Parts: sequence; structure tokens; C-alpha cells
Amino acid sequence: MYEKDRPILLQKLMASSEPQSSSALAFMLNVSVKTLLKYINQLKDELMENGADILIKRGSGSVLIVYDQEKFNHYVQTLSERETDTVDSPENRKKYLLARLITENEYLNLYDLADEIYISPSSLRKDLRELKPLLERYHLILQHSHSNGYRIIGKEKDIRRCLSKEASISGIIDFLPQETIYKSKQLSLIQHVIAESLMNANISITADSCSALSLHILIAINRVETNNIISQEVSEEMRQSLEYKTALDINRSIEDIFHVSLPEAELCYFAFHINGKKKINADHSDLKEGWPQDAVIFYNLFLRSILKLSKIDLFEDKDLRANLLTHIVPFLHRLKNNMQVTQSNLSSIRDEFPFANELAVCGLSFIPKKYGITVSEEEIMYFTLHVALALERGPEARVKVNIAVISNDISSLFKLIAYRLNKTLADFINLVKLFDAKTLDSEELKKFDVILNATEMNLRFDKPTLKIQPSLSENDLHILRLLLNNLNEKFHLDKLIRPELFLEISAVSRQEALTKQIDHIRKNISLPNDFYDSVIARECMGTTEYNNKIAIPHPLNPERLPNFISICKLKKPVMWSAKPVQIIFLVCINENQALTRIFFDKISKIIQNSHLAFDLLETKNYDEFMAKFSQF
Repeated sequence: MYEKDRPILLQKLMASSEPQSSSALAFMLNVSVKTLLKYINQLKDELMENGADILIKRGSGSVLIVYDQEKFNHYVQTLSERETDTVDSPENRKKYLLARLITENEYLNLYDLADEIYISPSSLRKDLRELKPLLERYHLILQHSHSNGYRIIGKEKDIRRCLSKEASISGIIDFLPQETIYKSKQLSLIQHVIAESLMNANISITADSCSALSLHILIAINRVETNNIISQEVSEEMRQSLEYKTALDINRSIEDIFHVSLPEAELCYFAFHINGKKKINADHSDLKEGWPQDAVIFYNLFLRSILKLSKIDLFEDKDLRANLLTHIVPFLHRLKNNMQVTQSNLSSIRDEFPFANELAVCGLSFIPKKYGITVSEEEIMYFTLHVALALERGPEARVKVNIAVISNDISSLFKLIAYRLNKTLADFINLVKLFDAKTLDSEELKKFDVILNATEMNLRFDKPTLKIQPSLSENDLHILRLLLNNLNEKFHLDKLIRPELFLEISAVSRQEALTKQIDHIRKNISLPNDFYDSVIARECMGTTEYNNKIAIPHPLNPERLPNFISICKLKKPVMWSAKPVQIIFLVCINENQALTRIFFDKISKIIQNSHLAFDLLETKNYDEFMAKFSQF
């Protein structure tokens, strides 16, 4: 795997002028320290011949030293070209094999394929086995015949979906066989043709959508050339549509340039894609009488699902309404025609706004039952973006506290204190209650988060306590505001992340890790028998894995469940869905969604910074973990 990890290792070393520890680099590459040291020695030998070196400082780590910048730059450029243009690495071999098999209708002989890429048949079998999970995501099958070899079978729409998605991820088109004429260098020309035709038809789409349509045309040309034509019924209504007429116009230009004409079924399929990607303007003349009924119903179901599962009400956000409906109209067209977006430049949105992503998944939870379809991760990201913008426009997330006021038995002064608290700090306060200093009930005081002492006595409690003037002065209010600001996050999260719910275990799979973690929680908290099933049901709606080996699983509906956050560190990472995970935050919060948002905002910093995640993994116990966690 050195060939695959070398550019990442070099990039990490180039990104810092300070020594980086072997354990930190191993974490970033998801390899053992022993393997990492082997990689460093191999890279060191290469760099010494190319104007650089790796200085290894005992106790500090490794740092890149460049003494001939021109020679080093040439090495980096050569390395980049080598990674792109050859099939020497396992990753590039798999891209080549996928491109080779998916564009061939007949079986391909194992030994012929091995000879093509200069590897042994046993190595080829291993690469082919690793292709199977990828193909299953597109409902494709790698069929094997002992006498004939291997081939990929499946519906033409699924084959194109695979080609389209993998082209955007890994550039698979440039690994197509040499006899395939049309490759990615033609994309810019096709994009120009599409943009001009859409402009003439007064159809507005985003730049990303134009790129996706260009890729669709490129794939269609290649598939038609090999007699793999899409099956699509063409109605008279479709033939009269603006999108179909635009597709005809694009086809005429494509025929002039490439001397290939797409058949009617292909043009109909392309017209569906145009319809699913066009932008809807809220002031457009065809919407003066209101939004399409199915879009309004979808909008209401989306926000109601968020409200039901998270207790967050977004119905009053008029900007969100306009933006969501604008997005929902083409989304429904894509959904009903099985043409969901499968590539996007919004891949970082989940990591940057994990709470908004959770709300988007909640909002879309009704789709499998209503439409019998699973929403793609890329489509979820677009909804995540709209929700994230709504949250940014809304008020800051705060956990409201219960305040006890200890005073001598003077009810009029208490009324003044309560009035001033509710007037100036209403966003922080859930409940204010008076306690008579002469008859304090210590058990009742345990239910309160902050205590205000308006007496002359020096009272001590095991929670934040502030001595105030009987009339609650302006200075008291200022100090109390500072206290509540500092208290808001740490105090409430610490109550949820309890020492007895922290564990470190070994596991080899997601299922084993979750089972062990939930069994551990049951020793301290009563959980319903179907708790594990509820957590898995949420995973089925969309993965809860994030960058930097973090997962945040949680039950689908936490209503009537106890409030807690359990942290599980794994001795070695496990494959969650598509990413390795080593820190599991199992979250169950049903009382206060502001606290959930605060927690996710905190986690997003770790998700986006590998050094923070590594620091958490290096901690030895609960106290060390929480001390580090509270700093973020």
C-alpha cells in the first residue's frame, strides 16, 4: 500500500515545518506505527536522490528538509503524473479493472487481464474481490465463470450511474480502454455546447449541474458506440417539452463535432436529467399561482419530520421555505425518475455542519416509506446545506438553566429579582424559584443549575453559586451573564458524558463495537430492548461516520429515552460504512436540542482537525479525555 499512501505521507510532511510524531502520522494514514516507519524509510531513500530528506528527531518526530527546491519540485510533479497515468498502484489497478469490465459486454479472461497490467492471477483475483462492495452500491454484480472469466452485469441505468459517480471520484474515464475515443479531455467542449443550448432555451442550471450533464453526454456517447442504449419510453408530451427540444439542439451540435447521433430514447433520458437539474426561480411566471402541490407536501413532511424527531421548528423561516421549495421541485423529478445526484462538490458539508446533516436526515426519513427509495448521500448534502443556512440565521444555541434564588423571606424583593432576570437574561433561563434562607431544602436545590445568594450569609454548594445584592445590581447581572456563557456548554455536557459511560474496547466490526458499547451502557442505565435496533435503523438512513475516525451513532427517535453521551475508544479502528472509525460518541439526548446542537458544533471541530482527533485517542482515561475535549 506504499504506492497509495506515499503522496498522502509526503503531503502531510510538506504541510508542517515542525516535527510530526510517528503515531500522529500513522493515525492520519490509518496504518500501524511499524508500517509508518517503513514508509518513512522508503520515502527518505527516494527523497535523498531528489533534493530533499526526512530528518528523524528522537522524541519529536519526522520533518521534511528541502535543500534543492527545483529538484524536489520536479520529483513532486513526476510523482503526481505517475499516480495519474499508470496502473502500478492497487488503487489505479482497480480503476482500470472497473473501466475495462464495465465497458465490455462479454466475459474477460482472468489471465488476459493479468497480462494487460503485468500482475499475477492471484493478485488480480484479490483486486477483483475488492471491487465487489463498490459494485454492490450500484446494484451491479461481478459475474464469474470458471471457463469464461469475469464480467459486470446489471441494468444500463445502474452501469451509467456507476460510471458517472466513479468518474467524479476517481477519474475512471481516463482508464477506459484505448479504443474508447471519447475521454475527459472532451468534457470542456461538451460543456460549452450544453451551456450555449441551455442559454438559448432560457434554462438556468448551476455550474456543477452543467458539468454533470457534460459527463452524462460523454458516457452516453461511449455507451451508444458500444451498442449499449438506455431503455426509456418516449411520450408525445415529452417530445413537446422544452427540455426535450433542448436535448435535440444539443444532439445536433454533438453530431457535428463527434459524428455520433444519440437515439430518441437517449435524448429523452437526457431531457429528464435537464429537468432534474434546472433551477426554479421563486418569482418565475409559472409559479405565480403557487408552488406545485407535491413540492409543498414534501416541504411540510420534511419540516414535520425534523420537528418530530428533533423538536426543532423551522416552519417560521421564510427564506428556508423559498430556498427549499426551489430545491424540492427538481429533486422530486430526480427522485421519481431514479436520477438522484451521485456526485457533488459538497463532500465537506457533512463534516463542517454535522448537526445540520442530522436534521436533514431526520427530515428525509419519510422517503423510504413514501417512495420506496433511499436518498443518496449527495442529495442529503444539498438539504444539509439549506438547513445549515437556516440554523446560521437563527438564534445562537443555548441550554436554558434553572436558577434558585436564596433570600430572606421578602417576596417583593424576589419579584424584583425574577423580573430583572427574565427581562435581561431570558435566553438563558428556564425557571427561577425563590428559597427561604431559613428553611433551605438541600434535596430540592439539587434540581437547579445555578444558585444566587441574596443573603448576608456565606453559603457553599457543589454547583455554581453567585452572591448578589438583594436588588440584583447591574454588576450582578453582568457577572451572571459571564457565568452563564461559560457554564452553558461545559456544565451541561459534563452532566451527560459521565465517567461510567466511558470505555475502551477491542472490536473487529461496527456491529461488535456497538453491541459492546450498548451492553456497557445497560450496566448503568436502563435501556429498552430495541435500543440497538433503533441505532441501526438510523444508520440505514445515512451513515453516522465522519472524518478523522469519528462516528456519532444515535437512536432514530430518542423520545422517552434517558439522556446520555457514551464515549467508546477502540484499540484499533473498524470499518464503519466506508470509513475507519476509532472514537464512537453514542448520543441520546431528548430533553434539550440546544444541547445537541452545542455538542455537534464541538464535535465538528474534531472532525475537521486530525490533530485534535489524534490528541483524544492518545488520552489514557476519562479525566484526560474530558480535559482535552473541554479545550476544543
